[in-house]
Amino acid sequence: MKLIEQELKLQLTKTQYLTLLAKAQNVKYKMQHNHYFYYDGMPMDRMLRIRHVGETYQLTYKLRKSNANGVMVAQEYNAAVDKEFLTQAINDGIGIQAVLDLLNVQMSSPLRYIGCLSTMRATFTLFDCAIELDLNEYLGEVDFEVECENDDLAVLAALRTQLEKLCGKLPDALPKVQRFVTKLASTPAFCNGEAK
Repeated sequence: MKLIEQELKLQLTKTQYLTLLAKAQNVKYKMQHNHYFYYDGMPMDRMLRIRHVGETYQLTYKLRKSNANGVMVAQEYNAAVDKEFLTQAINDGIGIQAVLDLLNVQMSSPLRYIGCLSTMRATFTLFDCAIELDLNEYLGEVDFEVECENDDLAVLAALRTQLEKLCGKLPDALPKVQRFVTKLASTPAFCNGEAK
């Protein structure tokens, strides 16, 4: 399935994360694991992952169209997969034909597994918006961000203003995969082509 995602993504400090969490009511938590796949020279405006939440597994390809004022717009393709697909992909990578068959997306090279970013996601409503508050762990790093999907740019701009009144200045967040790959690229195993 193909769709367009428009999402406000802002980086948080731990203090800002805790401030927002303290304001939240009726919070729902879920743990999700993003398993990333990559080919050498893959542009950073593209991402292929398998997201694992409970017993649900989803293959996703995103192509970022724009990123301005903390709002990312991406074309997104999704397909349900299963645990066996994830296990095989981690061990053997994902071939060009598999991506074409499942997502109808043409890749230039097969993809190899490069690792996992785990997120504890808190969801709740604040300022009449559906908020996703993320605590991310990957490669020995911990970071925090707030996200909100909405089709109306004015709603997202107003939400940013409200969040900054509450928490102070909030920088735009880089995509999770970009932060992951940047950190991974600084590790000796990745530099030697041994990432797994």
